[in-house]
Amino acid sequence: MKVVCAWCNKTLSPGLPDDPVSHGVCPDCAVRLAPTRRSSLQQLLDHMRQPAIAVDAKISAMCMNQAAQKSFGAGGHLIQGRLIGDIIECAHASSPEGCGRTIHCSGCAIRRMATATFQDGQARCSVEAEQLVRGPQGIAPVRYTISTQKVADAVLIIIEDLKSVATDAPFAEEPVGA
Repeated sequence: MKVVCAWCNKTLSPGLPDDPVSHGVCPDCAVRLAPTRRSSLQQLLDHMRQPAIAVDAKISAMCMNQAAQKSFGAGGHLIQGRLIGDIIECAHASSPEGCGRTIHCSGCAIRRMATATFQDGQARCSVEAEQLVRGPQGIAPVRYTISTQKVADAVLIIIEDLKSVATDAPFAEEPVGA
């Protein structure tokens, strides 16, 4: 996997010539974005083709790009402060305990990756995860390929691939939150 800075296109990891491209943030651009200003984060996310969400240390959304809004059916201004499980319509987030507090949350790849990236500052690239989400047809398993990158006091969650497990088709045809 080739990794380039979404802000300046600097190569962060060369990969092989035919490798797919993922996005991160180089140290120089991370410094320019610090302290995390929502407008700078939004501009960074808007440069990414893949759905991307910036979260804080509580895994609460700060902002998201247009691709994420399309994939998850959420308006960018409506997600601020919402937990990631609520945004992606995790089937367990609607339980009385809510996102981050159910027994299933300890195994949530998105939550674990974002939390680990906050703690150690290390990016995670192309990690596969599967989750039950509430979609247009009810609760269904969805498969993700996710990368995380720390930028100042935010973690970017970049969703490189999002497919319905039942059909193995791209899930973005219908927003998850519809």
